[in-house]
Amino acid sequence: MTSIEGQLLAARTDFGWRLLERLVETADANVFISPTSIALALTLIYTGAQGATRSAMARTLGITGLDVDEVNRAYQTLVHSLVDSGPQRETRLATSLWVAAGLTLHPDFAARALQSYDAFTQAINFTARDAASIVNQWASDQTNGRIADLLTPCDVNASTLMALLNALYFKGRWRVPFDPADTTPRPFTRLDGVQRLCPMMTQTGSFRYVYVWEQGLQGIYLPYGDGRVGMMVFLPVEVVPPLELHRRLMTRPWTEWLAAFDEETGTVTLPRFTAAYEVSLTAVLTHLGMGIAFGSQADFGGIVDGPAYLSEVRHKTFVEVNEEGAEAAAATAVMMDRSLPFEMRVDHPFCCAIVDSHTGEPLFMGYINDPA
Repeated sequence: MTSIEGQLLAARTDFGWRLLERLVETADANVFISPTSIALALTLIYTGAQGATRSAMARTLGITGLDVDEVNRAYQTLVHSLVDSGPQRETRLATSLWVAAGLTLHPDFAARALQSYDAFTQAINFTARDAASIVNQWASDQTNGRIADLLTPCDVNASTLMALLNALYFKGRWRVPFDPADTTPRPFTRLDGVQRLCPMMTQTGSFRYVYVWEQGLQGIYLPYGDGRVGMMVFLPVEVVPPLELHRRLMTRPWTEWLAAFDEETGTVTLPRFTAAYEVSLTAVLTHLGMGIAFGSQADFGGIVDGPAYLSEVRHKTFVEVNEEGAEAAAATAVMMDRSLPFEMRVDHPFCCAIVDSHTGEPLFMGYINDPA
């Protein structure tokens, strides 16, 4: 791994943890994201951002100061490395650009998307009734049908310039599968203290395991196939909110956690589960520092001519874990719109004021609930 590849890995990991922290602050259910998919989609958009927009996106992604050409070459290596299948595992990664019919992307951006990100580009009429369905079908095809309806018909319209999609799919069999005969219903205690019976898989053997008493955490690494990919599970010794668990994990760098596991003999009991998650990342990314990309001050002059801004970043995931292994899928959609003359239709209760513009004095103000 080159220096730039290592820096980008650290940046993606940190970006993922910051995203996750913000999401679990407000979530009351499962949260499951793919930092790789999100970062890859946003980094490609970043390469066409300019001025303050570029700086804000770089800070959010953690890549300030990195040469953009080196970043692109590193992502080219990453894309080719991740698209890999080994014994008992499969990983797919794909990127697509859906461009409004008649719109021409800047040649440098289009070439970069193809060369470094293997991006498939397709012209599309976003005003057509089936536009969202066409884009969604691509995401579904790339994720073995696990990510469907990523976009709604309301997400595309006459102002849509481009939809950038990234899809990531993984399926793997445990190196040592769990015996279904050992799976039994056992209580799982939720955060609110309520216990529910869940199918719990059990296995005894030699595992990569860690226990950190000062954080009150256990960890285990369960490999798939040849071991290149595995699932890490961290468990606090007591029931704690996700944000508290997150803070405990943040007490040491991710690289230290990766190196902390030692081979030990023991028993692991893991719930069999399926989860799906969907989130708009627009507010979260704004909180993390790239709000300029979503407003009228956005500058994406390296992608298209004329005013353009990001209207939405949508992320969907799926995960299933059972006795055989795991299947996981993610798709990220970054929607780019053109800035159009605004329309303000005052057709419901509103506030108005008569103001002395010289002094700023509000001479009159009020709420109008019924103009009639």
